[in-house]
Amino acid sequence: MEELVYLKETLSTQGALREQAAWQEGEKLPEVRGVYTFLQKEGRGQQGNAWFGGEDRNVAMTVGLDCADVPVEALFSLNMALSLGALDYVCSQVLQASLKWPNDLYVGKKKLGGILIENRVEDNKVLSVSFGVGWNVNQREFPEDLPNPVSLWQVDKKERDLHEEAEKMFTFLRNAYDLFGKLRREHGLPWAFAYYKRTYLHNLYAWNRWRMYRYQGQEIHARIVDVDLYGHLRLETALQGFLSVDIKQLQYGFDV
Repeated sequence: MEELVYLKETLSTQGALREQAAWQEGEKLPEVRGVYTFLQKEGRGQQGNAWFGGEDRNVAMTVGLDCADVPVEALFSLNMALSLGALDYVCSQVLQASLKWPNDLYVGKKKLGGILIENRVEDNKVLSVSFGVGWNVNQREFPEDLPNPVSLWQVDKKERDLHEEAEKMFTFLRNAYDLFGKLRREHGLPWAFAYYKRTYLHNLYAWNRWRMYRYQGQEIHARIVDVDLYGHLRLETALQGFLSVDIKQLQYGFDV
């Protein structure tokens, strides 16, 4: 199996990667492998939301990682490493890029792309990770019901070769995975987590800035101050003191 495979169209790159692995049963697969398309019919975002992909204007990709030696305690560190790898790709293209928790790709105040991570864990070991990312490349107009989308073309008016952009993203993600393994082996998980946490927070949208959030259905005035080993955000609030929240409990407000 090739490391990176192009599909003319697919329902989901996550599903297509699983199917390809099943077809290759008995054969040795690349440790890092991916599929990408410019026409994904049933793309998903975080919490089951649909992802607008356009047609032949943007890229959807899933990268699969076989990582059976990774303990479950290292999972969020790996997620941060891969998300920062995707962000590095965006930063190589445009300025003012950031990650919006849990892992959207932002340029300024607008959403360039979304990330969906699925993990397979057994006996406290991470067997595999599927890192899905969709990003807007050459899209010139978006449906009006999308709240704040942006494409690379809208930022700099440059038409890009989608295959080249997919290859670049894959390279950034593969390099990020290699660096994660190197740092964990040479320095241990606590050091690697501290390294990625520091970098992740400094690249997190609205980090350390007071703004409105919606927490368990209620609006709160708070700022993000930390993230723990398992990916829970620590918020300092104006009235309730400090809170630890997960992805299902918190939504960003509209003011920045």
